[in-house]
Amino acid sequence: MSLHWHKRLRIFLAPQQVSLMEVSGVLRKQVTQRQVIPVEQMPGVPQWQPAMTALEYILRIGSWHAPAADVVLSAHFARYTLIPWSDQLANRQERHAFLRHCFYLAYGEPSRQWDLRMSTPAPDASSLASGVSLELLVALNAVLAKNRIKVGAVYPAIMAGANQSRRMLRHGSVWFAVKEPGRLDLALLEDGHWGAVSSHDIGTEAPEAFSVLLETLITRESALLGKPDRGWPVVLYWPGKVPAADMFARKVIPVKPHGAGSEHPDAFSQLLVEV
Repeated sequence: MSLHWHKRLRIFLAPQQVSLMEVSGVLRKQVTQRQVIPVEQMPGVPQWQPAMTALEYILRIGSWHAPAADVVLSAHFARYTLIPWSDQLANRQERHAFLRHCFYLAYGEPSRQWDLRMSTPAPDASSLASGVSLELLVALNAVLAKNRIKVGAVYPAIMAGANQSRRMLRHGSVWFAVKEPGRLDLALLEDGHWGAVSSHDIGTEAPEAFSVLLETLITRESALLGKPDRGWPVVLYWPGKVPAADMFARKVIPVKPHGAGSEHPDAFSQLLVEV
């Protein structure tokens, strides 16, 4: 078997940059090459299109040997909602219709043009679901196919963060924050179950200002949920940064990415699947 079959590309697409990483090995992963390219936004086109153009450029000029790629999408390119448990759904068709209905209630007509996925339903627990532009996914498949690369899986960034943080999210009530440039995903988990999820555009990258903003958003989300703020800790996934815990008003547990290619993990415990 060719050694190329032991290689895999990890791609992260964001409005500000595109990151590629080639990982080699079966049991012990090693990063064999890595490249990051900045992206400039273009007025009048979908937000994801400049990133796709940058990805096509990197693949064309580079020397990438992996036959397949896993792709992580910035929260800028995904929308989330929670799907309540229902024991009245008898089959896949009914579950998909209910999923579409929940997204329509949350986002309206634009959601009809999205690819919708959700985490595996569990009795009496809400499932996290994501919506991604079908046009984005078609363009992504075309760019990779042009370079003879198969699409392995496509995940929103919150799932990459959840995988890296899973041991800290299983017990008790915690806020889970995933920080990207210009964006913050904020979720409440109770004993490992999704209780709420929201995404916010943010205008600050300074850790001190971010700490104030985080507290403000938690206070607002608690009020919207009708739950008193009991000072629950925050599990913070902020790739590339580990801010000092003492700058926050409550206990913050920074997630330290682990393993080769941890920006784009090998396995996602909260896998979003087609229903």
